[in-house]
Amino acid sequence: MDQIYDYLVAFSVVTALPDQVPEKHQQTNTMLLEDSNERGRIIHICWGTYDVKKKILTDEYEYFIKPYKFTELSPETITKSRISNELMNSVGMTLSDAIHKFNEAMYLNYICKNASFCLVTYRDDGLMQILPRDAKEVGVKLANHFFSYFDIGEEFKKTYKVTNNFSSLNDYLSFLKYKETQEKTLGQVENKSILRLIHRLIDDGHVFQNPKALNPLHQLITEKVDPLVPNRSHQNKKWNTFIRGRSPEPFRNPSKKWYIRLRGLPYGSREFEVMEFLRGIRVYKEDVSFLYDFEGKFSGEAYVQLHNESDFKEALSYNLSDLGNRYIEVFETNENETMKAKLSQYPEKREMKTVANPNWAHLLREGTGIVKMRGLPYSCTEEDIREFFRGYNIIEDGVKRAVIAGRPSGECFVIFETKEDAHGALSLNMEKIGNRFIELFSANIRELEIFLYHNFSNNSPIYSKENMPSIPLDKRKSTLMMVGLPFHVTKSDIMKFFGNFKLKETDIHLIPSHSGRFSGNALITLEDELESQRALKTKNLSYINNRYVELYEYR
Repeated sequence: MDQIYDYLVAFSVVTALPDQVPEKHQQTNTMLLEDSNERGRIIHICWGTYDVKKKILTDEYEYFIKPYKFTELSPETITKSRISNELMNSVGMTLSDAIHKFNEAMYLNYICKNASFCLVTYRDDGLMQILPRDAKEVGVKLANHFFSYFDIGEEFKKTYKVTNNFSSLNDYLSFLKYKETQEKTLGQVENKSILRLIHRLIDDGHVFQNPKALNPLHQLITEKVDPLVPNRSHQNKKWNTFIRGRSPEPFRNPSKKWYIRLRGLPYGSREFEVMEFLRGIRVYKEDVSFLYDFEGKFSGEAYVQLHNESDFKEALSYNLSDLGNRYIEVFETNENETMKAKLSQYPEKREMKTVANPNWAHLLREGTGIVKMRGLPYSCTEEDIREFFRGYNIIEDGVKRAVIAGRPSGECFVIFETKEDAHGALSLNMEKIGNRFIELFSANIRELEIFLYHNFSNNSPIYSKENMPSIPLDKRKSTLMMVGLPFHVTKSDIMKFFGNFKLKETDIHLIPSHSGRFSGNALITLEDELESQRALKTKNLSYINNRYVELYEYR
């Protein structure tokens, strides 16, 4: 099996020994003490990157951290860590600065290049207890890449099937007949040892897959849901069918499978967020598959396998429920689409698609300048964006904003008539629209093309046929689906929305969910196919009240 990740990032933290630590807790080869209450603060962070395809070490960095209320290191800490007070005073930085530098390196080297990576540590303590505690103390929120990692010791035992209870990284190196790593500091020793073990494991055919995942409380997410874990009271919701006198179905039905698609997920989502969104529904980590595009970028969609019909119907009723400040769409899908999503995590199996579209030729022509905006408020309109860039010439139809689940996102591409206009517009970086600071980035035609493909191609949603009205075959081509309607919308509101089109109330079908409530979707049948195409061009992504509405051809 081929490797899943492009890069593996060895990550180590070293802590200062607290005062009067019992001798039985002091390790000779690591600063990660067994009792979390007796750990000192982080004084050293080391990380190095291993290129999985080329099988080489590409980067190595270390940050010396001045602990909160730092005075000086104890003699015991200096002896074990090999870090002096003079070194700490000369190059030491705050933990928040170190985390910022690490995040910036991950973004510039991997995230913005659509390269996949995962952290590799020795033991769980660093990411589960030490780093979260110290980061919380200095007011730093940890980024998503700190919530997924491999433990090199556990990966080692998967390949070599050892039964020995190794107590240090030196034991793993000795097993491979490697000499002890020689470096200046303890952190460098640990990090270099992890990188050497990664190289040997990959050389021997080990595949780094299924990393450990942490929830927002920095606890391991296990495959099965533990009813004793706090904040799981919502699981009792699934017994409501039993209370009404219907016996619950078996957990799994091996003769049939059910699948749903979630669209509009935040780009930092992991399995835990999906499981929390589907609270009350029995979902395991392996049931969730995220969809990546052909360049390895997360699409904002996840596919979930469910195990019985009652869970499936309840999951569909969650359509347009919120996750944080995002509304998530839920559709019925099939096993074939779910398998495509599962395979998309493997770079060599992603579908290579051309994104060229003749309708975008005026947007993608040479000579124009392109700027990407990030951080737009939901209430911001195209007029606000054009006013923001007043004095710089934007082409007609040159403001392209992503819309997810009927709501505008904070991301937008703006196409200027010349590269000089775009370059001048970048001077407005971190200026405000309303009360929000707007980030501006220079972009190229390829980035814009991919953005248009994912947000403006007419990829209509997959929907359940169970609650759909019967539309005559001769009317199908003139029928459109509306997605993202406000829950309190009426047929009169929809007729007003299509004010210059011939539309009767009987041509409007508000679609209910499985629970009987309005789903936020509707079907409207126009006079003919020409009118439906005109509506697609003029009314798609327009407002009803305070909500953007998406229009699709009904298939």
